[in-house]
Amino acid sequence: MKKLTLLALIFLCLVTAACTKHNCCVPPPITPYIGADKNTVKWTGEATAEKQGTDTLLIIGSKTEERLIMRLKFTGEGIYTFQNTQAFYFTTIGGDVFTSEYIVDETAASTLTVTDYNETSRLASGTYSLTLKRNYPNPTSAYPQKVQFVNGMFHVYLPK
Repeated sequence: MKKLTLLALIFLCLVTAACTKHNCCVPPPITPYIGADKNTVKWTGEATAEKQGTDTLLIIGSKTEERLIMRLKFTGEGIYTFQNTQAFYFTTIGGDVFTSEYIVDETAASTLTVTDYNETSRLASGTYSLTLKRNYPNPTSAYPQKVQFVNGMFHVYLPK
């Protein structure tokens, strides 16, 4: 009788352990990311997204004393073309003193493509390519006339 009870207990433990849910196959959440080749040098920053007003989305890349901001009327997956100050890049000293500012160069195409958008997780992923011209300080040779971001990629969680 003891052997039968022991066998039943072992069987019950095995069945319980086999039915326990394992998280081995749940992919980890994607870490927000933004990066590109900035004037042929690898550039990465902390990626965030913010709402501006009721219908405008800001995708922001921050790296120490640098900020890249892309402003768009988000409607889901697709190609967004930037004009004027819809995309801009600036540098600072101490995070509060502007040392340079670049805006969209209208003579070249500047686009952002949302290749994937998950409405449940609110994760947007895609690519971007920007050609920006110096707006401030002007004129000066201390800063390049243009800044190009090519082969850009991003993953950001959109605000609700």
